[in-house]
Amino acid sequence: MKGCRVQASSSRSLLRYASARPGCPKLLCFPYAGGVAAGYRNWAVALSPHVDVVAVEYPGRGFRRREQLSRRIVDLVQAIIPEIVAEMTGPIILFGHSMGALVAFEVLRVLSPRQPVVAAVMSGCRPPVLRGFEPEIHALPDDEFIEELRKLDGTPEELLADRDLMELAMPVLRADFEAVATYDPPKALKLSCPVLVYGGESDNSVGVEELEGWREHAAVSCAITAFPGNHFFVRSAEQDVLSTLRRDIRSLTAV
Repeated sequence: MKGCRVQASSSRSLLRYASARPGCPKLLCFPYAGGVAAGYRNWAVALSPHVDVVAVEYPGRGFRRREQLSRRIVDLVQAIIPEIVAEMTGPIILFGHSMGALVAFEVLRVLSPRQPVVAAVMSGCRPPVLRGFEPEIHALPDDEFIEELRKLDGTPEELLADRDLMELAMPVLRADFEAVATYDPPKALKLSCPVLVYGGESDNSVGVEELEGWREHAAVSCAITAFPGNHFFVRSAEQDVLSTLRRDIRSLTAV
């Protein structure tokens, strides 16, 4: 893509784009279940040159596809923290969608005492304070598992209908859904930076009213924005999301 190239890095987990100016705020992005770091390439183009987009690649997919899949949020976090500390300096904003928000939440818990975080954007995710028993859809037979994916309305129907492709995709998806189902966070934790919450107005898995629960985790401030669309509004309403994100970053960092 013109104007956006991958910047060389010693990190095995961070995909970094070199289209932003030096010293600008860094947006550290955590993918949803089954997602890959390259999914944030468009964001790097849209937010440059004022925001440096850095995307996390989980093991077992993308350029880490030969690595063993992780089935616990805590394992993902423990592996990525040293690389974040080593690779990233200056103001950092965390963004995570769905499962990515849970990973970002845990990263913030560990990272904030060591390195200042400007804000955390929690997108399409029920807050830890409201989390209870999570359905273990990762253990369902293939047909039932695919039907659950279909309900989320985020996987293209042509992929869901292609058994050969789904055979390749399901191990990653099952591992990620298991990580979400087994996640057991501290429900009383207060985050030490402003919290921005994004949600889909028609999201059947995370209601807009449930997003209000993020206020229980906000020690500084919490602002909630609803976008048109379902659980994957970050794709269907991408331009609106990026416009809002650009505005929010500007207000937080004066860039």
